[in-house]
Amino acid sequence: MIRRTAVIVAVALALFLRGEVAAQQLGKFQKSQMPMQARVDMAMGKAFLEKSTKPLDRIREEIIRSGLPALTDYWPSYVDFCKAIYQLKSGQTDEASAELTNTITRLEATKRKDAEQLALLAVLQGFSIKFAKPKEQMALAEKMERNAKAAVEKDENCPRGWYALALYDMHSPKAQGGGQKVEEYCDKALACESPSKPQYEPTWGDIYIYYLLAEYYSAKGEGAKAEEARSKALRATYSPGAQQKKVRPQAREEEVLENTPTREIHK
Repeated sequence: MIRRTAVIVAVALALFLRGEVAAQQLGKFQKSQMPMQARVDMAMGKAFLEKSTKPLDRIREEIIRSGLPALTDYWPSYVDFCKAIYQLKSGQTDEASAELTNTITRLEATKRKDAEQLALLAVLQGFSIKFAKPKEQMALAEKMERNAKAAVEKDENCPRGWYALALYDMHSPKAQGGGQKVEEYCDKALACESPSKPQYEPTWGDIYIYYLLAEYYSAKGEGAKAEEARSKALRATYSPGAQQKKVRPQAREEEVLENTPTREIHK
């Protein structure tokens, strides 16, 4: 009994020390780097400027090398999503489709997915519908809805989960009740609190949500509301690592929206 207790204590101590080391590594990463969301966003911008996926490839490799679950569990898949967007907008349709398929397969195989992973998976599945054959589109849509619902069930404070639900509802056939809850889901997304650990947690969302609302209002013929939502999308950005908005007086539509995943999904 004593020996068994000693083993349990030893294992517990080892796990604690491992956690302490990981925390120290993460602390060093946080002190030396800007928030991961900002870094990936910058890499995405550089990819378009340099007309190459290398900036995205580099940051993905850095994330993998860190060995930190707080980074490796989510960000490689998000970077791959950005890479698929770049490839699609660069006319590399086959490459974009393959990148997306691989990313979805990898995320689907992940055990014990958290809310953020489920939300990202739902958005990826929604995006992939444009590449799918007609007979495959319904199955993808069902998976998208299921994963989006699972995301908000796990964490109702996950704005990207609510965004995925709004996106699904927006593009569901009206005959099946589509378009009835877009505003409700978007409002819930925008009401979510800022992340507790913004240094490495995803913070994307506001711009995409406002853009979806603009599309929704435009489809309903509510031009004034659409313009207001579009204006908020153009003015929304993030302070380093936080889901806080600040004004960018000179922001242009093409600068803020042209290369976002949402703009591609909505086409």
